[in-house]
Amino acid sequence: MANVIRLDKVKGYPVSFENSIENLEQGLFLELKGLSNGDYEAYEVELAKATPDNTVVFHASVPVMYDERLMEQDFVLANGKVGRAYIPERGDIITIAEGLVTGTTTEGTKLGCVGEGKLGSTGATKIARVLAKENFGGQPSIVIEFI
Repeated sequence: MANVIRLDKVKGYPVSFENSIENLEQGLFLELKGLSNGDYEAYEVELAKATPDNTVVFHASVPVMYDERLMEQDFVLANGKVGRAYIPERGDIITIAEGLVTGTTTEGTKLGCVGEGKLGSTGATKIARVLAKENFGGQPSIVIEFI
């Protein structure tokens, strides 16, 4: 089962990106590398590293699937497809799968990028803090606010 993301309070505008990562799950953190060479305005991305070199965004594509047996939890963005991401702004709040955050987290824990598109308390540059833990869409989830 893939991850589900909830955009609780997001002020920013989405950016389009051309996916070059196999089966990209919702909620992973990415780095914008620059515009792709396609016929449309979309960025090239890579999974966010522990010390990002570029602008960090989070993956939040619209889960479009044409198989009525699939649920939102089954959505992954295939390699070569165009997806949507948001540049987080201070005060934005999202809910992501607990599996995308490494280490032990409690309310108030500050999080930074730790590599492989995930967040953790050991990340050097803190970009978010934990607001709550809850069950969303049948998955253990963490509500975070960008700082």
